[in-house]
Amino acid sequence: MSIGEEVSDPAWCDLLDLGIEGLFRSVMPTQYAAWPPGSTTDGTDVALCRRSGVDVLMATGLTYVDFSGSCFPSRVDVRPTADRSVVVTGYIGEVDARTGAPPRLPDGTLVVPGPAGPELIVGRRQIQIAWTRVFVVP
Repeated sequence: MSIGEEVSDPAWCDLLDLGIEGLFRSVMPTQYAAWPPGSTTDGTDVALCRRSGVDVLMATGLTYVDFSGSCFPSRVDVRPTADRSVVVTGYIGEVDARTGAPPRLPDGTLVVPGPAGPELIVGRRQIQIAWTRVFVVP
């Protein structure tokens, strides 16, 4: 797979959804102090999955929160290590500048490709996503 090429296998992407959801649900609350206490995630949908560098797979989508239908942009970068394992780094997009909490965007929000990377469509607005790192898992 060349740099910039998108992964399009639906079965593989479905497995990736589950793995990413597990990390956001279990690891993020322990590594990201601004995560709202008592909140949980309830599913992730990967919208874009592509090789973003020589040794990086980037999966970007939406993660749903607190069983309310609201969501936030999420991303993981997966990198191999010298010992043949991987490091996964997770990000949340568009966090509250004051509290660091994830946004609660309405259902119908989309993640789409943009010229400088993934972009977010909320209502009629399309914006580049500002990412905040929330966890690293070896």
